[in-house]
Amino acid sequence: SVVLSMLVSFGAFEGFIDAEHHWTTQDQISQAVQNGLICLEMFGASIAHHYAFPPDDWKIVSNMYCQRKQSLGMHESPSRPFILKGAQVVDFRDIIQIARFGLAPTHF
Repeated sequence: SVVLSMLVSFGAFEGFIDAEHHWTTQDQISQAVQNGLICLEMFGASIAHHYAFPPDDWKIVSNMYCQRKQSLGMHESPSRPFILKGAQVVDFRDIIQIARFGLAPTHF
């Protein structure tokens, strides 16, 4: 943002002003450049996030969660209708169970 402001003050974006395409000020162009840079940054962050938080960790937690649900008698029927499976997303009973008992395995 500071670098872009300096570029605007030096007139670096004057050659890109095009009223026909609604680019009327250097500030508009500067904002567009900043938005594009943010998109590139988020792409890089998504790749870094994949390496920082690999899916293998989630698989371990998911298996522990399934084992905990089975030990508590909270079995999920594979033949449940799709709408009921979707309703599970807003079901807070599992959050309450995790708050009460945690995700830690019962044995080591």
